[in-house]
Amino acid sequence: MLPILEIYSTNTFELIIQSYSPLLAYILLINIINIIMICLCDKNAKSEIFFISLSLSIIIFLLSMYCFKYFLKHEICTFQFNWQMSLSNLFNFSINIGLDSLSLCFLILTTFMLPICIFSAEYTKKDYKLFILYLLIIELSLILTFISMDLFLFYVSFETVLIPMFLIILNWGSRHRKLLAGYYLFLYTLVGSFFLLFALFWIYLITGTTKFDVLLFMTQSFEEKAKSLLFWCLLIPFGIKLPMFPFHIWLTEAHVEAPTVGSIILASLLLKLGGYGFFRFLYFIMSNCYHYNNFLYALAIAGIIFGSLATIRQIDLKRAIAYSSIAHMNVIALAIFSLTKQGWQGALYMMIGHAFVSSAMFFCVGILYNRHHTRLIRYFGGLVQAMPLYSILFFIFSIANMSFPGTCN
Repeated sequence: MLPILEIYSTNTFELIIQSYSPLLAYILLINIINIIMICLCDKNAKSEIFFISLSLSIIIFLLSMYCFKYFLKHEICTFQFNWQMSLSNLFNFSINIGLDSLSLCFLILTTFMLPICIFSAEYTKKDYKLFILYLLIIELSLILTFISMDLFLFYVSFETVLIPMFLIILNWGSRHRKLLAGYYLFLYTLVGSFFLLFALFWIYLITGTTKFDVLLFMTQSFEEKAKSLLFWCLLIPFGIKLPMFPFHIWLTEAHVEAPTVGSIILASLLLKLGGYGFFRFLYFIMSNCYHYNNFLYALAIAGIIFGSLATIRQIDLKRAIAYSSIAHMNVIALAIFSLTKQGWQGALYMMIGHAFVSSAMFFCVGILYNRHHTRLIRYFGGLVQAMPLYSILFFIFSIANMSFPGTCN
């Protein structure tokens, strides 16, 4: 992978540990153990479920930070902490996982955000055990997506994230339109999954391999017409997940109808799957991006203008943040398709910054909704008198959301 982000480690470990290590398998194993233990808990033992899920999620985060500490800076373009388990006797398939500089960033982001989501879900009253179980399945699917070195393992985990998110919106949505929002999310992503599956099968038929590290050196196997078709087949699913204009319609409905924790996951992690997919498959479509530069720029700029104007018109706090996310994600798309190192670095930094800031704003709005059961802006005039510390934090996150100098965006 191209050196999109420099990762510095404070220490250097033996190279063999980085080239082949079961550490990522341990992370997946602990996540699976976490899911099994929650399944075995009584549904009324809320404190026990909370303690187990939060403790094991923090352990997973610490293991991901261990990967960060011993990630070799000078080997930044290669996959490290590789691990493979062959399943050839069953389906002629193997689980092949590893980390490069790009996937390391999103692994840490995922393992950092999930304990926060579990902590935020403590106030969930309906089916708490099932809610935590869905969160842990989302975490497992996201981690597998980001560490997968195989095309079809990537596809399976990429699409699996949709199922628990769909169920969270349907079961814990806040308003009567949650059914519509859930089906928007499902149908848009389903359409994109067909194009993605076709593209992955075609890549396999042309190259004869599904390994990312091997495919890096086989881009010359594709003819120009094949690359053009691959470009469109990959643009649609990742553009829906990002979401680019005009594939953005599902996002606002999903954000508004989802519970607070669902909105946090959508903003911090699920939207980043599109950007990650563009980065991961950029070497397949890079040469053809130049042919469609003006078209891609027009889509991204239209998304920025539309998202910004729609944000100004909103009277619902959550919907305003959702529309601002559309504008921000289209800025990221514009940076990705600039095909410059500075653009890619800026896109990656902004994805990480948006994950923290947007999640914090949805969390703040969730606090207000839980107390007052409304998100309409006109009811919160003079809030600083009643909640001064909250108002200061919300102001800080608001200026961070508008990319004020000195903030992470």
